Amino acid sequence: MSSFYLIKHGEGISNYITELEGYLLKEKIPCICAAPEFSKYSRQIYPMAALKSMWQLSKSKDHYNIVHLHLPIPSLIILFKTMFKVIENFIFQVWNPPCSNEENFDLWHYIFNSKKLSSLGIKTVDSPLIVSSKYLQHILKDMGALSVHFIPAGINVGRFSISENFVKEHPSDEFNILYYGHLTKWKGVENLIKAMVFVKKEHPSIKLKIVWTGHGRSYRQILYLIKKFELSEHVVIQNKLHKDIRSILMDADIGILPLISPVATASPPRTLLEMMSAGLPVVATDIGGVSEIIKHKQTGILVKPSQKSIAEGILSFLSDNSLMHKISVNAKEYVQKNHDWKEIGPLYVKFYEDFI
Repeated sequence: MSSFYLIKHGEGISNYITELEGYLLKEKIPCICAAPEFSKYSRQIYPMAALKSMWQLSKSKDHYNIVHLHLPIPSLIILFKTMFKVIENFIFQVWNPPCSNEENFDLWHYIFNSKKLSSLGIKTVDSPLIVSSKYLQHILKDMGALSVHFIPAGINVGRFSISENFVKEHPSDEFNILYYGHLTKWKGVENLIKAMVFVKKEHPSIKLKIVWTGHGRSYRQILYLIKKFELSEHVVIQNKLHKDIRSILMDADIGILPLISPVATASPPRTLLEMMSAGLPVVATDIGGVSEIIKHKQTGILVKPSQKSIAEGILSFLSDNSLMHKISVNAKEYVQKNHDWKEIGPLYVKFYEDFI
């Protein structure tokens, strides 16, 4: 297996890959992860190190039955077709959708993750594509992909599961909301901060914890909004996402995913499955393939990507403990049944066997 990015803590795609690798090795299926370890490089230098790793793989005399490439954006298929002369044994897995022209993204996404360049990459490859959301499957088929296979995202449920006997030690009227991930504009955290203005009026003891991966240019803007709306007693930012995500989840009562765009986010979002695995009731914006996972008022609360709608979603939990409990149980059961590697791993193995 190989990945253009392998950032073991803080990147949803990387966590999917390393857990798939772990499952295959556990089943005694030989595999290697060819991407360099991110911790050895800065985020700016890492893409060059990754390209070097891919180039070395292309020149390797070792024989691989399958090269499973995990790509953050579809257009990278063009890069690998150029680097590797023979790709008959390649499988491409695409995790993020391309951006559309009307979306306000930075220059990098506007050029390299454009629909035009992505379509060119997809149309020029005969190798099968794998996606883990039907939303993304539909997009790629519309762009001309010949073969797009859907395999649900897997997750190590036991890593995040919290015992039903665990009791949070805080006052009954104090609730802790959790967001963790990047602070890029398309993650929608600015809307979340503005939503907290409405929420704190109804629940003065409410707390929002933002656990930041360190990536994203919205950090300063978010600090500004916290100060502007006088939320310093209600919002705290932890500047490092540590490896033990489970301990972060244990401190929370409600999870939040306030996306304003599906671009630059794994589809489905990894954090969504992690929070649900821990039994956190989640408020999530109805963006991309999120509605494949969240069924409104059954496995979570779906809201529009606006500050008002996000606030209403949070308040619906805070005013109804029975709804919180029901969704907590349903969400955990849903992930265990549909996304545990015990269920998903064999689907990958069968796909590999059929491909060979």
